[in-house]
Amino acid sequence: MKIITLTPSPAVDIHLFSDSFELGEYNKVRIISRDSGGKGINLSRALKENGIDNIAAAFIGKDGAESFLSPLLSLGMDMLVTLTEGSVRENINIQHKDRETVIATPGVPVGKAALADMEGKLLPLVDNDTVIAFCGSISDGSDKDGILSLLYKCKSLGASLVFDTKSLSLEQILPLKPYLIKPNEAEAEMLTGMTVSSLDDAIRAAAALRDMGCENVMLTLGGSGAVLAAYDGVYTVSSPRVEVVSTVGAGDSSIAGFLAAKREGLDSPAVLERAVAYGSAACMSLGSLPPRKENVENLIKQLKGSAVRREL
Repeated sequence: MKIITLTPSPAVDIHLFSDSFELGEYNKVRIISRDSGGKGINLSRALKENGIDNIAAAFIGKDGAESFLSPLLSLGMDMLVTLTEGSVRENINIQHKDRETVIATPGVPVGKAALADMEGKLLPLVDNDTVIAFCGSISDGSDKDGILSLLYKCKSLGASLVFDTKSLSLEQILPLKPYLIKPNEAEAEMLTGMTVSSLDDAIRAAAALRDMGCENVMLTLGGSGAVLAAYDGVYTVSSPRVEVVSTVGAGDSSIAGFLAAKREGLDSPAVLERAVAYGSAACMSLGSLPPRKENVENLIKQLKGSAVRREL
């Protein structure tokens, strides 16, 4: 399996800590980390950290592109880059007590010229063994129809498509017959119109999305674990107890775990266990740093055999 992530709006993730953060007041903060990220980039970093080669494709603003790319390239990441006009956006995450406040600057629009450039670089790499994970938001002013056209071209060449984005509706995603979608509770409610306030609700919502035409639906429940609705049934796994340092990038890492397990040919229960192991391990890392391999391996052992098949 060849894994390619596609991020339309990467960001520099700046993580700050404040003992007491109050709106409208003077707040002292401590810088925890400054990382080159964005949902697809985070996914690629999680895979790379755990020894799984992949390609991170991204549209990156020319202003700040070098400083954004430098730490990623130093990690040995395989980057496929289209430069756009404007600056790399920033996500400022402020941790205070047990809460996180996020301040996000707008990303740069992805226009026709940028899409043509990416198409010329990406399509020659796509075949029947390719999985493309489209992750993150599409900036205002972008050519959304052009982005969908690129995804359709990838699909026509045999690619399996993964979606983790709020910028495309279910009506836009379903015709592409997604290999995986990964909503959280709020996103599942938005997609299905169902209330998701319990594990039983999450099981029904995931199954409903699968039955609409998604091959796999992984509904993440934060510290409560996750649900996987697959072709062979619906499974749940509870999250292991870990010391949570930051939840940023945990969902991205859970997709990395899903793909890593699928690449190994594991069955659905083991796939979900692996996904939760990756996501939980990510919570043990500062900022949006990827899950460390030793933490992932320990949690895989801890979760082995814990997936439960659920009846609807």
